[in-house]
Amino acid sequence: MERVSETTEVRINKVEPIGIKYPAQRKHEGYRASRHLTKFNAENASVFTESNNVCRIPVQSGSFLDLNQALLHFKLKNNATGHPIQLDDTASCVINRIRILNLQGGELERLESYGLLSNVIDHYTGSFDDYNTTSALSGGPGKFDYTPAQTTIAAANSNVNKLSGETLTLNGANTIEVAAKGGQGFLQNQSDILNNNIQRNYSIKLKGAWFNPDHKNYLPPNTGFVLELTFGTGAASFKSTTAAAVYTVENCILSAPAIRVDDADLMNRMNLNNRSLSWTGTTFSHHINTSPATTNSRNVVQLAVRCFVLKGLLSVFRIQSELNTLSKFSLSKSTLQGIQNYVYQIGSENYPQQQIDLKINAAANLSGGGTVEGTRVILPGETDNKISEAYGEVVRFFQGMKGNHAQGGGLVNPEAYAQGTNNNGAGVIAVSTEPYGADGNIHNGIDTASTAMPVQLSFQTSGQANSIQQIDTYAMCQVQFMRDADGNVSSEY
Repeated sequence: MERVSETTEVRINKVEPIGIKYPAQRKHEGYRASRHLTKFNAENASVFTESNNVCRIPVQSGSFLDLNQALLHFKLKNNATGHPIQLDDTASCVINRIRILNLQGGELERLESYGLLSNVIDHYTGSFDDYNTTSALSGGPGKFDYTPAQTTIAAANSNVNKLSGETLTLNGANTIEVAAKGGQGFLQNQSDILNNNIQRNYSIKLKGAWFNPDHKNYLPPNTGFVLELTFGTGAASFKSTTAAAVYTVENCILSAPAIRVDDADLMNRMNLNNRSLSWTGTTFSHHINTSPATTNSRNVVQLAVRCFVLKGLLSVFRIQSELNTLSKFSLSKSTLQGIQNYVYQIGSENYPQQQIDLKINAAANLSGGGTVEGTRVILPGETDNKISEAYGEVVRFFQGMKGNHAQGGGLVNPEAYAQGTNNNGAGVIAVSTEPYGADGNIHNGIDTASTAMPVQLSFQTSGQANSIQQIDTYAMCQVQFMRDADGNVSSEY
């Protein structure tokens, strides 16, 4: 019997290159709408201090509000006698806690140790453009040191050498040698300084789920809420010299673009005022632990993380004796020189699966602030520094929230990541627990609430951990906001 062979025709779909593809018609038109800036004042307008420290701003509008573009404005004044104060990064340093309340007083979202959280998010999701262009608004560092490294150049008599495009000329019999280690990178000490009795206006973008919804949803019309700010102490919020900072805050205003859709048919079809709505965002719960002043010891700290969608964990190690110390940047500086390995444990699983090892050769005792002031850690002569694995986990963590807060790749370079607090240390550890990566379309994380799943951080201190460390851990969770047909708002996470 003769076998008949069958031939299958393969069709290749061809498409036009983008460069020669022209749309057949113009883009779809949007519904007619108008946009204007609205401002909301504090209901308890006052001159706020570290004792009179709670400000409430009620917000109610008949239009959509674009809270993703909202800004908090206030006047900050240095009332210290005879000495300047310096912001501990941006003007967010003065805020200790933020709460979002519904009109019945129920809590929708809470962000504790807000100044610390805001700094870390900005450091790892911001860009140079963010800081350079907004430093005038926020008071944060606007200048960084990214000069290149340069091997030694010797110039004698009338020899001419070029260094970074500049001509170096020496006339005479003497000899000069020029060399450069390269810039330090991110620098906390470039933030605003206010002399005595100086007052400045600042504008800051707020962090958290309410002001940064997953899909940039506008807040529906007639959805009222209250923004509650609790200001911190002068010692914890600023760097000063001879005495604790004394400050005042006044004229607190929240501004947000309001959008009014001028299409009655669309609004009737959407029927927003007579049906339930929900949207999601990324929030953070705060957990504080300490590590004893014991070198080379294994420690396990319990984290009471209870949420339905845990997206990741972030831990900031700070030298406890430096907190509230006048001359220290205790909110914008941290160090990893006190630990040599770590792993998070959620239920019976390790995150990541293998323990992360850290090694910083120029590390020094934490009791002295780590690496000696003016000493670099990432240099050609330093061998076997191990920070890349830990840094990679931090990058993955922030990928899960980048669409919600900033679009930059971060400001913390290897030098800042490995340094101590004597210099420009800004290292943190983190892990992402999103199985599908950064996907805002689904509930993407681990449910630790339904079964009260245990969460802990296991780490080993280094040989330099001779001082107590405070560990501030932020659990990144998805929160769901719900508004019923009567306009009442609640949240669940």
